[in-house]
Amino acid sequence: SDTSAPPSQSAAFAEALRGAGVHVSERYYAGKTHTDPFVTDPILGGHDKLIEDIVAFIRGEPEVRLPALPALLPWPLVAIARMMVPF
Repeated sequence: SDTSAPPSQSAAFAEALRGAGVHVSERYYAGKTHTDPFVTDPILGGHDKLIEDIVAFIRGEPEVRLPALPALLPWPLVAIARMMVPF
């Protein structure tokens, strides 16, 4: 769970945008933080739905399947790092 940018803040922002007449689509990913797509996910490698959804959004495509990335570090080391970093 993201402690520095919790999903409730995203929901409140989406609601404010809707109130201003902006079409908003929300997606929440269990266990993800706002830094995962740029830090943790590339380190862990494999297929990641969040990264694939970001790429699909940027490309304007409904869905994208990216090649699996190799893991750079094992999950236990990443889990320890996540406990130390407040993001």
